[in-house]
Amino acid sequence: MYDRKELIIIYIDIRSLRNKLDDLKNILEQEEQEIPFVFSTETWLYPNETDLFSLDDYESVHNCRNTRGGVNSIYIRKNIHFKNNSIEDIEPGESNILSIYLTRHEYSLWAIYKPSGSTASVFLEEIDNKNSLTVECATRTTRNTASIIDHVLTTDNVYCKIDIRDHVISDHKISNIMLTTDCDTTKKKKLKKSKLIRRK
Repeated sequence: MYDRKELIIIYIDIRSLRNKLDDLKNILEQEEQEIPFVFSTETWLYPNETDLFSLDDYESVHNCRNTRGGVNSIYIRKNIHFKNNSIEDIEPGESNILSIYLTRHEYSLWAIYKPSGSTASVFLEEIDNKNSLTVECATRTTRNTASIIDHVLTTDNVYCKIDIRDHVISDHKISNIMLTTDCDTTKKKKLKKSKLIRRK
């Protein structure tokens, strides 16, 4: 059973998992500690092929489309108790939401993909505005631009430390995220939320 107080998450906008699963495995193998959660957006998987993209020692949940693009995937170590929350998409056909609830930690973790062109105001109202935006470094860079487009939102009682890393499998950088709760709030039986948002 996973009983550490902090939650470690690797997040990447992978832009198609089909030819990058081995690359993702290599990234996990190079980590110095066990990674309990892997969040990925833009996996571009279809419903009938998710079983082909498993990771050893992880369970997985996906929300898929029957058309190319989007799609979120969450990989959870097999020693972690969780429930797969069924959540309707915000703005059907546009934003994708995938959520799991960690029964032992009372955390709700969300992966959200928001494509370009969708209505930002509706989107932000739906996920509520009671969250702290924590990413301060560019997560996608080109020769002429640097953009923060992979966001992490947390409630105020959650401390979030993020390490942004370069890699070669996507045009987005990897976010290595550590979540912990304030000492005063860990005793309160209230739901703590963290949301990972990919927004163009």
